[in-house]
Amino acid sequence: MVLGIVGSTPIKTVKVPGRGTEMFIEGNAAPDASRRAQDLGIGPRIYQYLADRGVGIADHIEGRRASTNRAFQDPTVRNAVVELYAPSTAATLSAME
Repeated sequence: MVLGIVGSTPIKTVKVPGRGTEMFIEGNAAPDASRRAQDLGIGPRIYQYLADRGVGIADHIEGRRASTNRAFQDPTVRNAVVELYAPSTAATLSAME
């Protein structure tokens, strides 16, 4: 589940572990992936990641919403996500060389 916390400045998005979340987020890899996305400028600023509880906290990106199972049934959405992650994957592969 992804929640937006209004009243904080800026608004935060919180990733909470659960059945739906675990379909999209690999708990062991998520903290590293979030930091890499932030460093590459394709992800929001990360404020805190509570790995021991599986909770992640980051800036909310205005105009964006949480990914859902239904959204990923649309090939256009799936392809856009694959293209978005390409720079992160390339950076990971380069770091491994």
